[in-house]
Amino acid sequence: MCGKVLLGFVICLTSLTAHAGVCVKIALVDTKDGYRCMKFSKEERKEAANYGLRLGAPYKSVNRILLQHGWVVDHAWLKENSAHPESGMLCGEGYNAACSTAYKKNYKHLYLDLSGTNDGIPLVGVSTKP
Repeated sequence: MCGKVLLGFVICLTSLTAHAGVCVKIALVDTKDGYRCMKFSKEERKEAANYGLRLGAPYKSVNRILLQHGWVVDHAWLKENSAHPESGMLCGEGYNAACSTAYKKNYKHLYLDLSGTNDGIPLVGVSTKP
């Protein structure tokens, strides 16, 4: 159930025992509601938390946290995957456009998926590559 708008995000209650969280909207093409809130699994939330991140957090906050922890934007990945690497991310188009970016620290890589159609470009996924 989504409710009140706060700082450009809609607050969602995912269950009676869950706490309020940020609603990352997914457009629904053939419905009256127009969108639904993304649901993140416990495992997805834990993976993000391993890096000090919270799914649904705005990209600016995510970027700041990663930089503070010694991660740097992987410009080689951006150049390889995007026509405009100076933007800092690669974004698609459409109803539920997704964006991706990559960070590196020592020999580790961190890949982020973000929602390009929500205010603040919120984090929706975190993955690693050995």
